[in-house]
Amino acid sequence: MKKARLQKLSALVLAAALALTGCGGGGGEQQGSSGKTNLVMSTSVGEPGNLHPYATNNAGVKNSIGSVYECLFKLAEDGSEVLPGIGESWEWSDDYMQLTVHLRQGVKFHNGEELKASDVAFSINQWGEFSTPRASLNDSLDFENVETPDDYTVVINMVTPDSSVVANMASIQCHTFIVSEKAWNELGDQMQYEPVGTGPFAFDEWVQGDHLSLKRFDDYWGGPAKLESITLRYIEEQSQAYIELETGGLDCTMEALSTDIQRAEENENLQVITSEGTSVRMNALNFNCAVPELSDARVRQAIGYAIDKEAIQNTIWPVEGEVAYSVLPVDGWGYDESLTGTANGYDLEKAKQLMAEAGYPNGFDRPLTLLTDSRDYHVSSVEMIQNALGQLGIQVEVSTIELTAQKEIMVTGEGYDLYMLDYVCSATDPLFGVYRSFYPPYGITNSSQYLMNANTEQATEFAAILDEIKAEFDETAKLELTKEMQTLFLEEMYCVPLCSQTPTAVAVQNLKNVQMFGNGTLYIGNETYFE
Repeated sequence: MKKARLQKLSALVLAAALALTGCGGGGGEQQGSSGKTNLVMSTSVGEPGNLHPYATNNAGVKNSIGSVYECLFKLAEDGSEVLPGIGESWEWSDDYMQLTVHLRQGVKFHNGEELKASDVAFSINQWGEFSTPRASLNDSLDFENVETPDDYTVVINMVTPDSSVVANMASIQCHTFIVSEKAWNELGDQMQYEPVGTGPFAFDEWVQGDHLSLKRFDDYWGGPAKLESITLRYIEEQSQAYIELETGGLDCTMEALSTDIQRAEENENLQVITSEGTSVRMNALNFNCAVPELSDARVRQAIGYAIDKEAIQNTIWPVEGEVAYSVLPVDGWGYDESLTGTANGYDLEKAKQLMAEAGYPNGFDRPLTLLTDSRDYHVSSVEMIQNALGQLGIQVEVSTIELTAQKEIMVTGEGYDLYMLDYVCSATDPLFGVYRSFYPPYGITNSSQYLMNANTEQATEFAAILDEIKAEFDETAKLELTKEMQTLFLEEMYCVPLCSQTPTAVAVQNLKNVQMFGNGTLYIGNETYFE
């Protein structure tokens, strides 16, 4: 299931976004031969606490509102280039300090209001108020200084040039959704439960604890959807969801288990859907670098060498996973191929040598506390990590708690030493996941304690090269800087990347024109239908 690496820098972010919402889409009268117009799908990543476009950053909310809201732009299906969306065209100033966007006319919100430049300016201002879009855009926009020369022109001023910002504004992963200023002001807090966007489907109902329903928006600018409705069910047990898929209770399930993916590949009535971009969900062992034992890079490197990552990958993601050798996925843009099979591979003797050099030949005097949520692949990883670190004399006590509670502890920086947490790296933009998780000046971002000590020479050097990458618009130069960044990262071992997962869903065979996001959510557009 390995995919070819994308080569174009013009799509610097996850392959997916809104690739299927093209102009001239079909309507309900263009249904497939099955006549079925209601899609029933499921997700196991958890029901979001709300449907806020900016304040909630998890896969559950993206699954829920990915067909309701739209970004300014969209990405080609293979992630190779940025395409027009509700932003019909755009151009940079010569110094890359202004981005002018020309809006498509006649775009309607679900409340019937036409989208205007003032809505876009209002949305960008909101991006600056919430950490998820702000961090996703590398803090490069002047969020409060957006010009609107007329109703269909937006001039976005920059704080600093950023070669990834256009593609990041095309990605659902970045939460750069365009909202209706009128709906936002009228609905207030209720908008986080009844979202109003410009997408092909509008909010219908949310029965918390059970399902979310969306309905076709007939005034969609790309043409009314072929489906009449979408029902998203929240089913925690992945195996239960797959059984319902086989027995007709579901048309599609996301986050399928490896064993079920293998079964689906042998079932002529089912299809396996994967991301067209790259493997971007990285399973990683993360360090609280503030604790004395883990503040030494040699200790962090030793822990990395002691872990057999290939064994972990074969255990948790044997079908849809790959061993990780870098902070970037092995099939993503900018990955240094020389790292494959060599960087921080399993080497117990080298691990013991590094521990001795750091002053811990027999391990630590106290056990380390490792936080994890209860997802199967994290639990399996933790068991193998415990055994691996035991060979270095490091005892690990595991604290398994609900993910939200885990993040609340992590942001304090106290009461833990290690933690399991995935980070999402862009399909082609090396900045996306790296900036959000590892850029020292950000401190705490994305509801996570950042993984490095900002008050060190190494952290300053790492921040500087990330700034260089961000400001570089020449592809060749950016590629070289990206390789240098990976070397610096491995020298400090700010976390141990274990393996990356190819986002995968399983659906009935006659479901057509769906697109898997690189972050593991499935986009349903106006061209999706049952054959």
